[in-house]
Amino acid sequence: MDSTIKIIGGALMVIIGLAGIWSSSRSHHLQRKGFPAIGTVVKHVPQNDSLDHPVIQFIDYHGRAIQFVDHQGPESEHVLGSLNRFVPVGEQVSLVYDPRRPSRVLIKSQSPFRSLTAGVAVGFILLAFGSLILTMGLLRVQKLNWEPNHPEMVVIPCLAMVVSLSILVAGAWRVRRLFVLQRVGFKATGVVTRTIKAKSGLGFSIGPLLREGSKRKPVIDFIDYAGRRFQVLGSRGPRSIGAEVPVVYLPSQPHVAVVAPPMRNVTLPLYLMLVGLLMTLASMFSMLFVVFISPNVS
Repeated sequence: MDSTIKIIGGALMVIIGLAGIWSSSRSHHLQRKGFPAIGTVVKHVPQNDSLDHPVIQFIDYHGRAIQFVDHQGPESEHVLGSLNRFVPVGEQVSLVYDPRRPSRVLIKSQSPFRSLTAGVAVGFILLAFGSLILTMGLLRVQKLNWEPNHPEMVVIPCLAMVVSLSILVAGAWRVRRLFVLQRVGFKATGVVTRTIKAKSGLGFSIGPLLREGSKRKPVIDFIDYAGRRFQVLGSRGPRSIGAEVPVVYLPSQPHVAVVAPPMRNVTLPLYLMLVGLLMTLASMFSMLFVVFISPNVS
């Protein structure tokens, strides 16, 4: 049974890692071979489970107007990448399209090299970790004599430390952003336009895990200092349609906004930092035990 779980889990991680590497290679190929263009957000499409999706229009080399919807989610066959933020009407977006199929578009990020490197790195980490677990299951390593210097005994804590440090850094980055909002953020008054189901970072609903009143999150519309409409997903505050909510946003990036005051939203980032710190310490102690203590015991 243990071997079966390892084989299935390792195979899934290998598949996900290969899919990530393949997706990054597709984006890189289109970025090198595609035609650059500037798109404009012409309208928004309301959604029942997320913020409004922008409809982006650009002109191809034949002079035709091409429109597509940025789904702010997994890549599709036609739209690679995503803005991953709310973009107001009239804002321009850099993109690259396939001249043979203008409907196949890559939305360029502000730092394409960093995005490509991160995608490939995550893909290879999942591929390596999955291959290790898959090999352990196929070779039935639970029946082997586990020596202290066995490669898997060192690799597993190292990979666990990479994951835990990533969680710790993600929490610290969110806390830092809240401090920046507290210090230099602009205030605005938003209005709750609708509510959506609460989702985890993996995309599935977490409503059943929450209290009855926390199963839905408010979608808040507000106007920035330049008169542009933005949306933000509130983590707290009133959920009744039409209710006014105080909002704080960055003047240089109005899509970065939270319900005021900012530091009232620090609970989840602190939890992430705590979990990441505990996992990091556990990984360090495991590595020290394997490298230094276990050989002396044996």
